[in-house]
Amino acid sequence: MSLILLLLLLLLFGLSFFGVGSVREEVSVAVVVASPPVGQVATDGWTLVAGDDYTGVIVPEEEAADFVAAAGWDEAIEFWTPAPGDVAALEEAFDAAWAEQPATADGRFADPREHRRQYVGTVVDGRRLIEVNGFCDPHGADWTSEPVVVLDGGAGFYRATWDVEGGEYLALTVNGEA
Repeated sequence: MSLILLLLLLLLFGLSFFGVGSVREEVSVAVVVASPPVGQVATDGWTLVAGDDYTGVIVPEEEAADFVAAAGWDEAIEFWTPAPGDVAALEEAFDAAWAEQPATADGRFADPREHRRQYVGTVVDGRRLIEVNGFCDPHGADWTSEPVVVLDGGAGFYRATWDVEGGEYLALTVNGEA
């Protein structure tokens, strides 16, 4: 890895050291971090799930309380682990719920298909819910193993609450802008 970085630096700053002359090219380097296959456990036991229009992770019951505390959500006192089928059901109804959201102040609305999601199973007043933390940019967090918490941020960030037994969204709130 360090040899690759050394070679890239040489390309970036010129190869005159080797008698090639001054080469000034823009070099773009992409670092790809592989996610586990869909349905497999990502780091820290979070399961990766995906469909045609979504990619996310299911937070396991044993980590849900810490997730909810970090995110500043305080309604739930009980937790459970959603199944991939539960996530597929809420995602199937997502487009209709998203379409009901008002556009942002500048008239644009982020494309939810580009968002990543974190799914947390909660129990509130005896009802099994799935809290969805949606975001376009994890802001440096490893979204497959830690909560992504953003204050404001606009249409690129939202929270949704899905009633599993009722098969409906109880809330979908898009973040505001500071």
